[in-house]
Amino acid sequence: MREPFTPNQISLDVKNGKLSKLEASELLISLIEGSNEAKTRKKCLEAFEKIELKTEKVFKIIENCLVSDENPLVRSVAAKAIIRNFLKDDLSSLKWAIQHEKSPIVLKTILDLFKDVDNQKYKFLIKEIQKWIEEFASIIGVVPNEAKFILDLEALFAKDRENYEINGATYKYYQILTATKNSKPWLEIKDKHIVGLSLNFYNWKFIKENPEYVDYLLRLIYVNLFLSSFKKLNLIQNKIREVPESISSLNSLEWLDLSRNNILEIPESIGSLISLKKLNLSRNKIREIPESIGSLSLLERLDLRRNKIRKIPESIKNLSSLIELRIDNNKIQTIPDSLKSFLNSLEHFSY
Repeated sequence: MREPFTPNQISLDVKNGKLSKLEASELLISLIEGSNEAKTRKKCLEAFEKIELKTEKVFKIIENCLVSDENPLVRSVAAKAIIRNFLKDDLSSLKWAIQHEKSPIVLKTILDLFKDVDNQKYKFLIKEIQKWIEEFASIIGVVPNEAKFILDLEALFAKDRENYEINGATYKYYQILTATKNSKPWLEIKDKHIVGLSLNFYNWKFIKENPEYVDYLLRLIYVNLFLSSFKKLNLIQNKIREVPESISSLNSLEWLDLSRNNILEIPESIGSLISLKKLNLSRNKIREIPESIGSLSLLERLDLRRNKIRKIPESIKNLSSLIELRIDNNKIQTIPDSLKSFLNSLEHFSY
């Protein structure tokens, strides 16, 4: 007796000539309409693209998933399928999604895929996207170009949370909360530009989920100490492992604190933060620092302590303003001769 069809098996059977594309289409549509599992519906949509099914009937099924499926990951894959394969068809569903979608995962998918689309035919959709970005930027209080980074953060917050809806309102709290009574706020905005960012993913997530704590936290001297007591019980929730590439848009950023997360790698785009003076990446799980860091000509202080870094990038000697480098408690065995002179010239170097 044959096992029940799965999206992967259907794709494989088409590839091996055991099923026609038409038969595969009917099976996948049946699975989508009959499955309560979001994972199955998502894989069915991916299978349509894999076996290049681009019929009107398939388009209508994908379109229906975009506007009515309850799961944002399914809607995200549906948006991707339409943009990649059906841009010549009716695009009213995409316009509807841009205007009404609440999931940052879906919105990020649409914005990412449309950033390289340059066609007058889709001008009305690009206009809708620009309108959405401008409205979102207005809520945060930043220029539209920097709002894309905030959207990418929202998409990170939405991971593993099916019902998460984009929420720009909490960013006003990040502008008044500080780690200690006299320190800088978690988010510092001047003249609609982000100039300072202290992003501890758990702390930000806690405020998103518990905004009623804000008034209490404002009265504390050591906010981070209080929040860490919760964090010990919720370490599994601190899932920030990546820094969005779009951080490159924050070219007015002067200080950036990403310490005490679970970050595995830093994007090359970090080298675009041309105004950066202080960078704290300590207490993460970073294995390598990109060579692009050498482009940060204004950087004065760099903290890389307690990571898993094995070597110092050669480009670090290009940091002409650097006065302090902390790189102790890593996996660095030796300092290259080519860097010794530069490192010894710093006011403070810990290794």
